[in-house]
Amino acid sequence: MLLPGEEYRTDVMVMDVQFMQTDWFYKMLKPVTFPDVSFPGLYLKPGLDSTYPFYNLKTFLDENLTKYPVYMCVAVPEAENSIAGHYEGWPFGICQKFIRVSDKLEPL
Repeated sequence: MLLPGEEYRTDVMVMDVQFMQTDWFYKMLKPVTFPDVSFPGLYLKPGLDSTYPFYNLKTFLDENLTKYPVYMCVAVPEAENSIAGHYEGWPFGICQKFIRVSDKLEPL
């Protein structure tokens, strides 16, 4: 556990889903804060087809889930239906961990 004034965790990246829906997130934060994360477009738009410059949660998971575990600590937006049949959110504390439907979650 880290206390204020200590080092920060380099193994954890936190992104705000609301911020990911703005153009300034990609322009201002992505290059500095998330250089290794793949963003398949400029704006996250839940429920839309993934047509540039927009992307949806499925295309984001397609690009990143093989590189990083992905958790969401808010409800998946109601309009987001792109992950149905491809990904599931499994309870993980107050969050959910995304896994491929074809993968099996290992018990703790």
